[in-house]
Amino acid sequence: MDWNLETAIAFKAVAYLDRYLSRSSVSRLARFQLVGIACLRTAMGDMRQPTALVTEKHMDAATFAYLSDDTYTSQEVEEETQAVMALINDTTKVAPNPKMFLRTFWYRAIFKGVARADDMHVYILASFLLQLSLLDLECSAYSASLLGASALSVALRFFGKPAWPLSMQQYAVYRADELEPCAARLAFLQSSCEYMQLRQKWLTSHENHGYEEHTDEWLRALAVMRGPCALESVPPAIPAQGLFAALDMGPTPMEV
Repeated sequence: MDWNLETAIAFKAVAYLDRYLSRSSVSRLARFQLVGIACLRTAMGDMRQPTALVTEKHMDAATFAYLSDDTYTSQEVEEETQAVMALINDTTKVAPNPKMFLRTFWYRAIFKGVARADDMHVYILASFLLQLSLLDLECSAYSASLLGASALSVALRFFGKPAWPLSMQQYAVYRADELEPCAARLAFLQSSCEYMQLRQKWLTSHENHGYEEHTDEWLRALAVMRGPCALESVPPAIPAQGLFAALDMGPTPMEV
């Protein structure tokens, strides 16, 4: 099974997992994977229709038992899914996630002239950083709005734009200095964490971006996705071959 990384399913599943763990304890580590699978399945059902868990073959309990390498039975997956659904209230279902806040802040940045509508490399890089945050326990302590604002701030700064001007501060009710701890954490994740399977999916999804007028910017964004590196180490604008050679990253994604 393969899901689009640009959907809100992953963010919703993590929110459900947080809700579950705040209301119920997981006594055995071996059961934690089962809870995660149940949260993912529940999130997928909510993004479509709850009946899809029964009517759509790729979402039934047997499929998710298979995803666990048959660590759990279909019955165990179904029972845990029902337990998760019982704990998820309507407020949790409709609560905005970091990606939703990022999208809202992005539209505001365009409206205020902080970025242009065709600066999609900024938005995609911010989205990628948010995806990394899902794999980090420390990031779970930050609010969804703070994560969205911080990811956009890091991406804007990376591409030489005002990181968090007054127009954004007034709209998001976050001062620039309030974003710094979260922004620093996101930058740290990018510089130190492998997550190569996730990175490869992002490269595959965005290497053919279609924004030819922003080739240099997209190459910089792809360089970040390609592997761990300090954001400040990525050169601002040099030819494709030179960029990846300078970062010792091998051939460009277009050549892979």
